[in-house]
Amino acid sequence: RGRTLEEALLQDGPLPWRTAAAHTAKICRALETLHGGTPAILHLDLKPSNIILTQDGPRLIDFGSAVLADAAADRAEAALPAKRAEAAFPADRALRGTPGYAAPELYSGRGADNRSDIYGLGAVLCAMLTGKKPGPAGNRNRTEAVPERLWEIVEKAMKEEREGRFQNAAEFRSALETALA
Repeated sequence: RGRTLEEALLQDGPLPWRTAAAHTAKICRALETLHGGTPAILHLDLKPSNIILTQDGPRLIDFGSAVLADAAADRAEAALPAKRAEAAFPADRALRGTPGYAAPELYSGRGADNRSDIYGLGAVLCAMLTGKKPGPAGNRNRTEAVPERLWEIVEKAMKEEREGRFQNAAEFRSALETALA
């Protein structure tokens, strides 16, 4: 058992940057497992209330918005040949992500892929560092106690265009581990 990250942020405020980066790296490992499975699973609702802080580290919960990427890829590939496999959404699912944490493509109907979860986790990292829901790019409530390198990681994870983000959770984790070294 534990409390949610949301509860921790409300009660205690921002996390120390090293703790935030370490938690994010551990969640990257969970995403590596989800995204690397057969079929791959996209969580698509990463936010502080969907992360439990336990003695063993952070744990993802609430897979209610998750999709099987491989199953959706058949539909996406039929519509968009030669594109990266994306999860296709019916119109009623297009806005299921949480504002401030959901990747822009979830609102534009462009479909989702593993980089959609990268965006969400970048937004969660931003919230851990600031104690607040992330704002638009350039307005992320930066604090001076956080090294510039970590802000660069947040900004890359939260790029508007997914091609500019970390391309997978392992790449995101590697950047965090380098910042922690």
